[in-house]
Amino acid sequence: MRGMWTRRLLGGIALGLVLSALAPGLALASSISGTVTDEGTHLGIASVEVCAHPQPYVYEDVCDKSASGGTYQLNLAAGSYYVHFEAWQDGLNYVDEWYDESPLFPGDLVTVGADEAVSGVDAELEEGGVITGTATEASTLDPAVGVWACVEDEAVQFGLCTKTDSNGEYEVHALPTGEYRIEFNGENDSNYLRRFYDETEDPSGATRVPVTAGETVSGIDATLDPGAQILGTVTAAGTGAPLADIEVCLYEHLHAPSPEYVYHCDRTDSNGGYAIRSLPAESFKVVFSQDDGGFTEDPWIEQWWNGASSDSGAAPLLVTPPNTLTGIDAQLVSRFAEEPQSGGAAGGSGSPVPAPVIKQPLRKCREGFHRKLVKGKKRCVRKHHPRRQHRR
Repeated sequence: MRGMWTRRLLGGIALGLVLSALAPGLALASSISGTVTDEGTHLGIASVEVCAHPQPYVYEDVCDKSASGGTYQLNLAAGSYYVHFEAWQDGLNYVDEWYDESPLFPGDLVTVGADEAVSGVDAELEEGGVITGTATEASTLDPAVGVWACVEDEAVQFGLCTKTDSNGEYEVHALPTGEYRIEFNGENDSNYLRRFYDETEDPSGATRVPVTAGETVSGIDATLDPGAQILGTVTAAGTGAPLADIEVCLYEHLHAPSPEYVYHCDRTDSNGGYAIRSLPAESFKVVFSQDDGGFTEDPWIEQWWNGASSDSGAAPLLVTPPNTLTGIDAQLVSRFAEEPQSGGAAGGSGSPVPAPVIKQPLRKCREGFHRKLVKGKKRCVRKHHPRRQHRR
């Protein structure tokens, strides 16, 4: 199935990368190894991602992909680790597992001594369940392309998402046995309003779909209406040069700037443009380059629409589907007056402005957040949640 993507609240599971949070000079003389097999056939499974999560928890993990015979080896520092086996991202239909045979985080702790090779950390993975269906645009009956289809079992806090293909079709696999709520949402990838199966806008009224591991449930379809859109451009004050990679976020009008009420966000492209789609009839406030009140490396001073310095002075925007609001722009001022705001000889006034070098101490994240590298910048993000597996 094309278009499988991830968004994890299990922060720190690297996708095929080998990352570490080791102190400088600490040798990788220890290891964890084992074999990943099919629970039914007992044959080795290749391309399963195996990740060791160090305890106490940090963002960086150590990961490997199982070889053709299902074997893997994680070279790491002495310490204690939770080991996670995950197959769905490479199109393999197997249910996730934590060592030793636990469907939920954290499983059993594996302790590795200095220069110790711990073997036999194995996993037998169960074939997963599958949900398939089609999303259709309500007015035209054309395929709804690029829509997120997300399935979630709230009882065990597990979820997976994928996007519909050019025919509006989707498939979500690697599901453990459970009852799933299915959500369809265009988000910023396509302009469709959120809807839950079976044809309701209210999540509490969603029809749960029972799934048994190893079986397929088909015909879980949706008919979607277009949403409203907000479009704009962000430039540097004074020069008009486009600003790339600026975060633009919408808040529900009455709840700004509380982070739990962020509705949608987007980042500007190389031309300074952004688009926030799939919006319901609602009044929103827009913030550009938001200072999160904690750790930040953003060199541009926060600004709210229309030119306001804070949410209290921001003008609300009323959107109504399927209308599009354009020209919701911002001209941002650099935090560092001495830094040039245009490309000069290198790029000219029409070139995207590079971020100035930070010259001030980095601040601590507020409670419940930690530092994480996001698109080349360290930002405050919510800390690792110990149970929820919701990927998009």
